[in-house]
Amino acid sequence: MAPQGKKDIGNLMKKLINLFTVLALLAALSACAANDTSATAVPATSLPAKAAATQRPAASVTPYPTPTRAPSITPIASSTAQPSVTALPKAAGGAVKAATPTPKSTDVTGDGSFGCSNASVVKDVTIPDGTQMNPGQAFEKTWKFFNTGTCAWPGSTTLKFIKGDDMQPSPGMSGSLTDVNNKVDVSVGLVAPYSAGKYKAYFRLADKNGNAFGPLVFVSIVVTSSSSSQTPKP
Repeated sequence: MAPQGKKDIGNLMKKLINLFTVLALLAALSACAANDTSATAVPATSLPAKAAATQRPAASVTPYPTPTRAPSITPIASSTAQPSVTALPKAAGGAVKAATPTPKSTDVTGDGSFGCSNASVVKDVTIPDGTQMNPGQAFEKTWKFFNTGTCAWPGSTTLKFIKGDDMQPSPGMSGSLTDVNNKVDVSVGLVAPYSAGKYKAYFRLADKNGNAFGPLVFVSIVVTSSSSSQTPKP
């Protein structure tokens, strides 16, 4: 080989050696840099306890309780009292017998029957309306009645004072049994007041227990003079 060729080969070898040397140095430096980075890095788990303690904890949020819906209350329907039912008595053989209503006296100021007793007035027999009387004069007023009821009137049937002027009534009795659709005279004894004026008294027929029936009848008189200085009644 020529000397010049050997010289060129020598130079080439030197350059390759230098190149490998540089590459080796660079590799070494890279490895050192990697080691320094891993040595200086502090893992999160190795933080000092004090630093961890000084960290401000996240605020805890207390959730509001979910409101519970009150159960709806269904009102209890008030029970309606049922009317009491009175059992009807049974007749022989199991048949239901209709109850007989207890008679009640009608309003004493009006017409009407009592039980099976009722009446109508036929006429005034004595003392026409407006008859003049002396003060304190005794007299007897009589009416004729007709039995319009469904039963006979006993002989104790009388007249009952209902309202009006008190003329000291002394009722009489019919005195005999009066059948249905029959007539009878019934009277009441009276005394004219002692003061001048017009007077009227109302009566109805009544049984022995005072239960009135039939129409209202009245007696009307005029006292013409007075035995005292009292003001005449209008």
